Amino acid sequence: DLASSRGSARAQATLRRAGQPGAWLPGVGVGVERRLRGPVGLALDVSVEGGDVDTAVARVAVRGVAAIVALPTGATMGRWSLAVAPSFAVGGASLAATPHAAGARGSSLDAVWAGPLALIRACVAVGRAGFVGAEAGVGLTTQRVTGLVDGQATLFALRGPWLAFGLGGGVSF
Repeated sequence: DLASSRGSARAQATLRRAGQPGAWLPGVGVGVERRLRGPVGLALDVSVEGGDVDTAVARVAVRGVAAIVALPTGATMGRWSLAVAPSFAVGGASLAATPHAAGARGSSLDAVWAGPLALIRACVAVGRAGFVGAEAGVGLTTQRVTGLVDGQATLFALRGPWLAFGLGGGVSF
């Protein structure tokens, strides 16, 4: 029962739209949550993601891992629960460019990105301890990662706003 649980563990498929130009980054994640006091909890999610984006100059492979710390606050009505979660995300990104032009040389970059995130999660209880849920969020990358062409023009950058989605399930305890 979601209303009486003290904590939960979950796994989910994730999808993030981030970067300039925008890249779709599908992934998978796991998370745990512990109720602290009343409706307030502490959550930690870790995910891995990856995708590719074509630019005029090169195809850029974007791979990464991210950790999100959140303070979810919500309510439960029967089998349903809804929570909003102010959060902060920190991730490691690996960018690898493969130029379109014959004879041109690509390069790679590994760096850290970070920024605030606002999440909303909805869950429905299934059975005695299970649940399925969905989440959506909007974030802002304040610690940027920028891949350059010849050290000057921006090829791809993780900066500015981004969207996050998740769909998964877990167990309450």
